[in-house]
Amino acid sequence: MEKHTMAIVAGMALACSLCLSACGGGGGGSPTAPTTQATAQPPAPPKPLKIALRGDSTDYGTCTSDPACPNGRMSPTPAQLLQADLDARFGAGKVVVEDESVPGTTLQSDISPGPTSQNPLATHLASSDADIVATNSEINDYFSGESSGDYAVLLQQWVQTVRAANKTPLLIEPNPVCRAAASAYTQQDFVAQMRAQGAALGVPVIPMFDAFSQLNPQPIGPDCIHPTSVGYVFKESQLIAALAPLIQQMLAQRGML
Repeated sequence: MEKHTMAIVAGMALACSLCLSACGGGGGGSPTAPTTQATAQPPAPPKPLKIALRGDSTDYGTCTSDPACPNGRMSPTPAQLLQADLDARFGAGKVVVEDESVPGTTLQSDISPGPTSQNPLATHLASSDADIVATNSEINDYFSGESSGDYAVLLQQWVQTVRAANKTPLLIEPNPVCRAAASAYTQQDFVAQMRAQGAALGVPVIPMFDAFSQLNPQPIGPDCIHPTSVGYVFKESQLIAALAPLIQQMLAQRGML
């Protein structure tokens, strides 16, 4: 009888111990708090593709004797025309055009400090977040007195500088002018060098010169250098048509299409 009673007591003690363990009791410990998982943060949206539009007054939008040119500048500017077209094609905010054009620019003055630039191009690009750097600087080079061979060397230096900054270089042909420089070279000689260097270096060249030359009448202002508002609109239509495939490819690589 005594052994039977002791077995019952032992069984009750074991049951009580199991109950306390399952219920989190015993030993004065507190129940374990339920774990919560941190909410996953959505990925940051991709940064817009940026184009630095560098060049001379024909990129800036200088024009004369034209109602569309208040204060001697095309309105909207060439950069603004391009921005509107890019927004319409790819969606607002996906591609951003940064207007870095300065009247009077040559390739030499763009590469090195001079009247139209305070910093070397390499220094500027080191702090720039542009993905594509475009230039349209041929007209002033043509009138500067340099040879077409000099211009070819400058094109090489400019492309090397842009690529050294891990950016994509882009060359834009100029519009034709209707007066000749005091030079042994023609404007066509300079355009030919741009095309040749673009092919040799694997740099896209936006065709402009021939298409503009075929317009009749020529949409050039009385200074024989700067386009009229009609000419600027035509130039932008040529630019967007040639530029769009490159932009589409780069946006696709970023998963933005």
